[in-house]
Amino acid sequence: MPGSSIKSGGENMKDGIIGDLIYIRKNNMLIVNHAHVARDLLDKHARIYSDRPMTNTMKLCGFDGILSLQKTGTGTSLIAELALESKGNTVEIEKIKAMGTISFLAGADTTMSSISSFLLTMTQHPDIQSKAQAEIARVIGRDRLPTFEDQQSLPYVESIYCKIMRMHPPLPLSVFHISIEDDFYRGYHIPKGCAVVLNIWAINRDPDVYSEPDKFMPECFLDSPTGPFKKINDIYAYGFGRRICAGRYMADNTVWLAIASVLATLNLHKAKDGEGNEVNIPGEYTKHFLRHPKPYQSSITPCDLQARELILATAMA
Repeated sequence: MPGSSIKSGGENMKDGIIGDLIYIRKNNMLIVNHAHVARDLLDKHARIYSDRPMTNTMKLCGFDGILSLQKTGTGTSLIAELALESKGNTVEIEKIKAMGTISFLAGADTTMSSISSFLLTMTQHPDIQSKAQAEIARVIGRDRLPTFEDQQSLPYVESIYCKIMRMHPPLPLSVFHISIEDDFYRGYHIPKGCAVVLNIWAINRDPDVYSEPDKFMPECFLDSPTGPFKKINDIYAYGFGRRICAGRYMADNTVWLAIASVLATLNLHKAKDGEGNEVNIPGEYTKHFLRHPKPYQSSITPCDLQARELILATAMA
């Protein structure tokens, strides 16, 4: 196999591929390509892989500025309040900084990435969109928006959400987990300070788990065409171990509710040119650490007059 120079028996790993692992010695980085390895390392050995690097972006997020505003009575941040209560304790200040900046960085853009992927996918798959709209109309009617109480009764909508999170994770590569001490896995030595990166993209496209990993088929999450919903696996986009996304439940609820609300009220279609022909959508994504669909043309209209009134009433509430 590639990486025949890799040593085991307690010796350091060298550059190479070890089944579901790729080790890059120059960067002291271990890339994980399979869910079971991620669970072995990050769930079962969660304490060892519990650290993360402090990036320049996080350092520049403005903690000191927020704190100064709080001292003048013009800030209302819970993070700033906690910082003041710490009375300058350096260790506590660093913990509070990390908590605040991670909450800020992790929430907004990743959620928008998932919702943007949903909008693009529904524009490309009007048949799937129609099935979901029919389910909503059948289960809750057309005179109100879906709520969390409806979630268990909307298995097809739930399947669309899970499929979006599988095929279009906001972060194709996870945020780093840093080992705080030496570890051994399958006879290989993983040194202290090693950056463990999850290849979420590869994990979510494992052909042994998904028969057609690149095809958008929400039905794979259903026992029959109309349900019930079945959970194939966890949503790996949220990560593993002690550093799993702290806001995953809020993100889960936010994205699901946005998806259900859009399907209940709006039609998403391809735009048409001056001659009435549909404008093709390449479906391309940015090649950044955090993925977003590239700009495309589409047509978004209320499903009907009743949906339009519901949108307006909700906006004015």
